[in-house]
Amino acid sequence: MKKVFGSSYFTYSFKERKSLFYLSALLAFLVFAYIYLQFYPPRGPSFEFISSLDTFAKASYDIKRTGHLESSQSTPQTEISFFDPNQITNAQLLALGVSKKAALNWSKYVQKGGKFKTAVDLKKIYGLSESTYDRIKPFLLFNTAQNNKFITQNSLTPTEPAKAKIIDPNTAVLQDLIDAGIPARSAQNIIKYRSNGGQFKSAIDLVKIYGMSDSLLKELKDLLIYNPSPKADNATLTSIDINTSDTSGWKKLAGIGSVLSKRIVNYREKLGGFYSPLQLKEVYGLADSTLQKIQPLLQPSSIFRKIRINQDTLTRLYHPYISKKDAQVIEQYKNQHGPFNGPDDLKSILAFDQNFWDRLIPYFDFTLPSK
Repeated sequence: MKKVFGSSYFTYSFKERKSLFYLSALLAFLVFAYIYLQFYPPRGPSFEFISSLDTFAKASYDIKRTGHLESSQSTPQTEISFFDPNQITNAQLLALGVSKKAALNWSKYVQKGGKFKTAVDLKKIYGLSESTYDRIKPFLLFNTAQNNKFITQNSLTPTEPAKAKIIDPNTAVLQDLIDAGIPARSAQNIIKYRSNGGQFKSAIDLVKIYGMSDSLLKELKDLLIYNPSPKADNATLTSIDINTSDTSGWKKLAGIGSVLSKRIVNYREKLGGFYSPLQLKEVYGLADSTLQKIQPLLQPSSIFRKIRINQDTLTRLYHPYISKKDAQVIEQYKNQHGPFNGPDDLKSILAFDQNFWDRLIPYFDFTLPSK
């Protein structure tokens, strides 16, 4: 058999292939280690020692080259005074000698509602070196909920503690809630809960809010008062008509806020009116307990818009109680048997049960078309 030229150069023994594999693995590990160290430089005594050796070598080179030691070009640091890590600005952090990356991460953490309660919490900040942490640790002040220290833009010296502001979670605006020490997301949930008709009568009601822990409520107990809106007392309200009252009328009832009142009115328009207060159970977000409280104040009235079953084409109409398929069945029956003279004719359609008709018949007008 003819031997291919150069084949002996591309033929490896088992031991050679094994050695080549280990060399490739070692090379891949070294490349990975180099990339990792570039993006995630390690910290620790050994690396600080190596860094000091680098500094010593550079100083020796400067002396040999120029005859003297060149001065360091590091940024001068502001003399540290006591400060609150929850209120310090990005510029002040840089003045303290905190790196740009650490200062940016620090500011983002606070803006998103994070709070530093102890010095150990500062270690959460990515990029904050151990040396910087050890240097600023003795000057940290905490407990901002009860000791609202203020730091000016031009000085790191804290002023006199500001007097804590008493707030009512039933009326406080978003910024007041955040200033009291409530995380931004929890403060937004409080506003949302109120807009849906919720009220806070005690600290127990605040526990319902996502993010409001028992420990946080203990810190805030001296800053919160609870004065629910007087609308919670139905005895002082007059009754309302379920088919004529607008959103402002519905909002006068206990547990009905702006969102719920709009949902009630919108659903009423789609139906053509309520024939019973119990239909309010179908409104999304209206709790049964709320309906029980306001039901004595609800006055029923006539439906203001009906479906002319013998004249209108049901498949072209929209009603929450009739699906498109249901409308097609009713239309087919009408085309085959003629107009409906009353509710009894509808019950002849065996595709629907009695509950379906009891719910829908009040919305039908059986007037025959004019000839």
